[in-house]
Amino acid sequence: MTLKLTPRMVPSPLWGVALRTDLGSRWLPEVSRPIREYQSLCEICGGYGADSPTGWRTCCDEDWDYSDADPIVEEVLRILGDTFDVAGVTALVTPVNVLNIASRLGSAPFVARLVDLQCVCWRCNQVIHYGHTETLNKGSDWLATRAARAHAARVNKVSDERVAKIIYGAKVIWAIRSCLPWSIEWTGWERIRNVKAGRGRRRADPGALPAASFQFGAE
Repeated sequence: MTLKLTPRMVPSPLWGVALRTDLGSRWLPEVSRPIREYQSLCEICGGYGADSPTGWRTCCDEDWDYSDADPIVEEVLRILGDTFDVAGVTALVTPVNVLNIASRLGSAPFVARLVDLQCVCWRCNQVIHYGHTETLNKGSDWLATRAARAHAARVNKVSDERVAKIIYGAKVIWAIRSCLPWSIEWTGWERIRNVKAGRGRRRADPGALPAASFQFGAE
């Protein structure tokens, strides 16, 4: 069964790296393209983001590809087996262990590629960036994660239990990817990234970003 809506959590070494950051004030004209094409309707669920608590209903989200890490992810999941418990993940998924596996498989380098810009509603955005949603799960936003899970269940037409497993699996994959050093590839986006002389200066490419240290916790 193909799922329409799943978390696409950004590996922690890539936090803050985005076309939006790179373009600065020139981001807004690019945002209008996917939103205009879909007439402000979400590309994923078809909704228009009613009852938004943030003031915006739909946004332009960046869809990144991290498939260079797939062999590492598959090998770590194979080692973990069916248990998949937090203790096992925490013990195995460390920068040292994951980089050793990457070295053994000869899978480097790891390149993140910007695939597309999508018009998504605020509800789908909460699921896509579920890790960020969890950081908001306090104070007046304490219902954020519960709402995100419920929306994922509706869009994918699956049970709440199935959504919990999907999110947990996404967290494990995020943790593995976050142990790796990443570079950025902007192929296909040069036209909007190029800045003419006298029109400002864009931030330099980060090059190879270091592996991150992190703590993987229970949901």
